[in-house]
Amino acid sequence: MKLLAAGYLLATPLLLLGALAVPAPGQSQSSTQVFESKVRPVLIARCVACHGPKQQLGNLRLDQAISAAQAKQLIATIAYTGSIKMPPSGKLPAEERTALTGWAAAGAPWPSAAKSPTKPKGAFWAFVPPKVAPTLPLVKARWWAQNPLDTLVLAKLESQGLKPAPPADRRTLIRRATFDLTGLPPTPKEIDAFLADTQPGAFARVVDRLLASPTYGERWGRHWLDVARYADSNGVDENLVYANAWRYRDYVINAINADKPINRFFQEQLAGDLMPGAGDEGIIATGYLALGPKMLAEDDPVKQELDIIDEQVDTLSKTFIGLTVGCARCHDHKFDPIPARDYYALAGIFKSTKTMLNFKNMADWNERPLAPKEDQEKLAAIEAQIKTRRDDAKKKRDAAEKVLLDQVRPQTAAYEKAARQLLATQKATVTLSAAISTPNGATPAGALLREAEDFTRGNVNKDKGGFGKEIGVLVNAEKYPNYTEYEISVSTAGPYQLDLRYASGDPRPVRIYVNGTLVASNAAGKVTGGFYPQHQQWFAEGIFPLKAGANTLKLERDSYFPHLDKLLLIARPDAPLTQSLEAVAAETGLIPELVAGLADRLKNGLEARLELPDKPDRLFSAPVQAELKHLDDERTALEKSKPDLPRAMSVSEGTPTNLKVHLRGNYLTLGEECFRRFPTAISGENQPALPMTSSGRLELAQWLTDAKNPLTARVFVNRVWRWRFGRGLVGSVDNFGALGDLPTHPELLDWLAVSFVNDDGWSLKKLHRRLMLTNTYLMSGKFDAKAAALDPDNHLLWRFPRHRLEAEEIRDSILAVAGTLDKTMGGTLLTFKPRQYVTSTANADPVKYDSRRRAVYLPVVRSALYDVYTAFDFGDPTVMNGDRPSTTVAPQALFMLNSSVVLSATRAQSEALLKQTDLDDAERVRLLYTTCYGRPATTAELLRAFDFLTRFETAYAKAPNPRLSAWQSLCKSLIAANEFLYVD
Repeated sequence: MKLLAAGYLLATPLLLLGALAVPAPGQSQSSTQVFESKVRPVLIARCVACHGPKQQLGNLRLDQAISAAQAKQLIATIAYTGSIKMPPSGKLPAEERTALTGWAAAGAPWPSAAKSPTKPKGAFWAFVPPKVAPTLPLVKARWWAQNPLDTLVLAKLESQGLKPAPPADRRTLIRRATFDLTGLPPTPKEIDAFLADTQPGAFARVVDRLLASPTYGERWGRHWLDVARYADSNGVDENLVYANAWRYRDYVINAINADKPINRFFQEQLAGDLMPGAGDEGIIATGYLALGPKMLAEDDPVKQELDIIDEQVDTLSKTFIGLTVGCARCHDHKFDPIPARDYYALAGIFKSTKTMLNFKNMADWNERPLAPKEDQEKLAAIEAQIKTRRDDAKKKRDAAEKVLLDQVRPQTAAYEKAARQLLATQKATVTLSAAISTPNGATPAGALLREAEDFTRGNVNKDKGGFGKEIGVLVNAEKYPNYTEYEISVSTAGPYQLDLRYASGDPRPVRIYVNGTLVASNAAGKVTGGFYPQHQQWFAEGIFPLKAGANTLKLERDSYFPHLDKLLLIARPDAPLTQSLEAVAAETGLIPELVAGLADRLKNGLEARLELPDKPDRLFSAPVQAELKHLDDERTALEKSKPDLPRAMSVSEGTPTNLKVHLRGNYLTLGEECFRRFPTAISGENQPALPMTSSGRLELAQWLTDAKNPLTARVFVNRVWRWRFGRGLVGSVDNFGALGDLPTHPELLDWLAVSFVNDDGWSLKKLHRRLMLTNTYLMSGKFDAKAAALDPDNHLLWRFPRHRLEAEEIRDSILAVAGTLDKTMGGTLLTFKPRQYVTSTANADPVKYDSRRRAVYLPVVRSALYDVYTAFDFGDPTVMNGDRPSTTVAPQALFMLNSSVVLSATRAQSEALLKQTDLDDAERVRLLYTTCYGRPATTAELLRAFDFLTRFETAYAKAPNPRLSAWQSLCKSLIAANEFLYVD
């Protein structure tokens, strides 16, 4: 570090390079996958019939590359805002519009036009089994090559006329190894012990000590959680909390610490519930299949299920065998030998697996109880009784609905007449304007304003967090029908206009009762664009009569309310009343709700047919309502009596099912049946189909971990190599197909894979020793101009690659050097109930983000990540990712100087230094440098530090404790420097 004359640190390289954001490795590959899975299927299904090889309406062809300008015009037409609206059959679903919009914004890249490699056949390197005993090449520097790994690395270097860097010094080595295996810096005591150990095998003893530390599992478990796309919430459309996801996270950490064989580790995550002796741990492990994001509010249950299966197939194939099988959902894979029938053969395994309890709008995912057998049997008995009550209620409800419809349908003509009369009387209401014209406008004089959450009686929750931040709104409490009642007093009887302020992302009409009379059945039914405070709008709902004195205003809905914020009443003495439903229906003795329902159908151009509302119980006869209420009360009591057993997100066996090929990905257009089996590029065409007695998950797990599988071990050891050396031997760690990278050291990759299986018994700890106890790992990062010119990206490993710490390591290290890191293991920091909304980081209980536990235990909230994670390239937890990028942007430097994490930690660090009264300032500076950097301060650094402290203590003269403030600034300066953030 250097000091300016004024005493301030020079800007670190983080600041100087702030504008140079580095693109994520494999970015083009990711774009291709997105295009093939999200964009091309939409173009084929929605557009190509009119804009393809047979016809090109508007001179536009969408089965081949188009210009960015054409793509921009396309987006304008699908937005349905201009004069041209496409497709003419109706607006595309939001998910499809989003995919096309993102593609157009990127310049409409067409991957097949950019890169068209030869489609690999059976001889493609990744499908050829690795050589059991590769012949080791002869090398010149045989003294350096002490094992096959070193020999194979050295041979590549010597073939280019290069040589390896000299060995790293001991301080560098222990810092490297400690971060590598634990994600934490070594303590001064650990450094001193290593320096003092002059016996042979000293570094091997350090590695063994680190592998035995519980912190090892936390660090290497976090690596795997990236691949498993671990998160504590669903994300996407409905960001509900995954309250029990943490059990899977703890399972991973414990399995890594216990050195569970990786083949067993893989098997349990796919079929642990089917493996003898796996117990609860096996159930928890299958959370891997359940953790993915899900479109819970998807209206099409078939598409919802198929999308969940697609996410499982895509994630699993990339995770374990490094293939993008998901690209074959709509057509044969464009680049790899993966036909669509192979995709549907694998998808059939997950179609036969129970991931969700149901497929509906706001679907429920599968969670299995973890408890002794007798407790589970008690729970099962209660749930059986609940099902009986539910089935009985359904039978009675169905019968009552039939009776009611048989009674009213002969009166359809009368209902139609009343409905048209109601529509005519509502025209005046349509022209009404809200008394407050803007969302946050001033309240008119004389108006009565009431906060929606200030109800007199009701059964809904009051949200003042995410949805109701700074305003307060009504949200569902899972008690139906939702209702609120307000006691309102007015001095003068007469007509009053009722306005409601609300936000809603979908239509949620509400019934309004005034003094017990139904006056409106479709209030608050408009869509405002979303459910958040910025979507709140005022709407006039009608003019209704109030009596002088006390009045009761009731809002009611059979399902979720819109997010109601405020009610406003203002006198309209000369305005005509909005005719009530009851008034219209009373003329002919009709049921008001059926009049309202028919009026809605007529308004939408549908035929005049009487239909019952979704929840028609209130329309049944009193005896039937009483019976239904009794059954519902019994069911509710049984629900409350259920034992509260711990649960885990998991999967279980479903009904064994074979899928047919969905032509162009459309489940309505079916092709040949695909018997469940494994990819033919690996297992051939003549493999037997899986039995119809089970899902096939266990067989899939066994196939993946078979020593004969050419990909699984290769993919895993390549991941470990990347997590250790910064780049995989195959750079595209998640893609071993034709669009991926070729291995830089194919013989080394094969030797590692075979040794890992045959010699190490799939032991990750043995693999660590195999990689770390080598001269390749012991190299320094010394620069060599000749090597850099020939191999600027260090693919040949002529030196040890310097790398920046990952987000969790940075945050944990800040706390560790301050002495405030809490090393308590396991459990959850979430305080949410199951399936509760987690809408933002602010709403996810920021106190828990201030926890001093290790970062691996902090909540991972999809769509609203912790700011430390977003600043330092934490992966997107909605997708698997084995290759985090490492960017350099200005906010990172600002974070290291001004964030609450840094300020609180450096305060504690400086206080601890000053409390050590047996140390003088020189000794404090030396200790600070050793703690932060793993080395003592040089004489020049000591002098600069003294000058720094003097200048800053003067600058802080008016602070409560100038000396403490100066030391805190010095602590901040050290951890903001690259030497703290990078490992050599």
